[in-house]
Amino acid sequence: MDASRRTRLLGARILSEANDLKRTSEALADELELDRDHVARVIRGEAGVQAALELIARMGEVYPIDATELMVVEDDCVAGAKIMRAADSRATSRVFDRRDRHGGRSPYYEYRDTAMSRLAPFRPEWIRELRVVGDADPKNPDVVFNKGHLLNQYTLFIGPVNYYWEVDGVGHGREMTTGDSVFGTPWWPHTFTTREASKEAYILAVTFAGEVRRAQKELYALGPKARGWLLSVRQPRRAFIELVRHHMANDDLTLEELEQLVSAQAPGLELRRVFDENIELSWDEVVGLASCLGVEAGDLFVPRYKAEDEVLIKPHAPQQAVMLPSGSRRLYGIVRMARTTKMPFMRGSMIHVLGRSASLDDGFCTSLYTWLYNYSNVPSRIAWTDGFETKQDVLAPGDSACLLPFVRYAFWAEEGEPTLCCIRVAGGVGLAAQRELSGLSDTERVFAETGRWFE
Repeated sequence: MDASRRTRLLGARILSEANDLKRTSEALADELELDRDHVARVIRGEAGVQAALELIARMGEVYPIDATELMVVEDDCVAGAKIMRAADSRATSRVFDRRDRHGGRSPYYEYRDTAMSRLAPFRPEWIRELRVVGDADPKNPDVVFNKGHLLNQYTLFIGPVNYYWEVDGVGHGREMTTGDSVFGTPWWPHTFTTREASKEAYILAVTFAGEVRRAQKELYALGPKARGWLLSVRQPRRAFIELVRHHMANDDLTLEELEQLVSAQAPGLELRRVFDENIELSWDEVVGLASCLGVEAGDLFVPRYKAEDEVLIKPHAPQQAVMLPSGSRRLYGIVRMARTTKMPFMRGSMIHVLGRSASLDDGFCTSLYTWLYNYSNVPSRIAWTDGFETKQDVLAPGDSACLLPFVRYAFWAEEGEPTLCCIRVAGGVGLAAQRELSGLSDTERVFAETGRWFE
């Protein structure tokens, strides 16, 4: 992103916040004790990035706002994409030790960065396993678990890697091989080793933020009070009742008043059934209850807990490859990786590049952030466009790329059949934000405020 565009966006963001605070640019300048013309120039995007940042900092000092929310992240992509070469990835190499069976410390992992963008929610890494073990026993003294982490993790295995994980204090181990994949939820301890010293063994680990990570700043500030949001998700009927009570409390709605609303609006619903953990409500009952509470039926939905979703393993299944764009035109073979219904905006696949030429019209375009890694031994060509510029490049073995949402891209190969790991996740615009944004009367003003809230 060039400085002039960033300056304009910062000015628009400041104007949007001033509108929310019901301040004109003149009132803003006076209360911040700044020159009126200077503030007006900042808002018009004419004063430079540093002046805009200083004005934002001053607003944070004077007003009860979170000034960091006014920052506009600098777009570090070219036409919506960012590529990292294998040599640049190798240059980030660092090796960390962990304890071993002898009580000492020895090399355990080699980490390397791969393509990342300031805008994207993921932190993708190449991790080589350095600890060689003879079995997949989680109690092996050479196997050292981590403590788990807040980010979700999507992993593709390359070579003879052993995967270990722990859920509710019980350890598990499994031998993995190229093409196997796993999705792991936050905080469960896990680790990886290799079982063959003579063979290449590494993982492509994409850790990414979920809704909780994005709300972490607020959770930190609220501290123990944040526990009030917790629901008993492992007991779905109890969680449903807790959520109903949350909606009632938010609206100062008493049980007696709810009974009256049910009698008038949902006479077929027996309120005693709502608060009985041993009774499953029908969909019609949930719809009737939602109407009485003044919410959508989906606002009462708590996904049913499934223990197997904590760590979800999918063995490589090349026989399940889907040919795109159609069975008769074999440009891509898609083998899907692990997935769960709890993360509808997390998708992973292995893309086998089959075509010798490609059109962007036959390529890919999604609402998600995309991370790519060429883990094969032949290069792939890539073309992409953000609707304004069209670019072409090569993803050589070990190269990686990050693409922004709604960037259209396609692949082809001059020889061989390159295979790319492709992992897609949502950023800050999840389903709730998408629905709200789509219902606004003037979406353009969300992207960049264009004027004062009154004439």
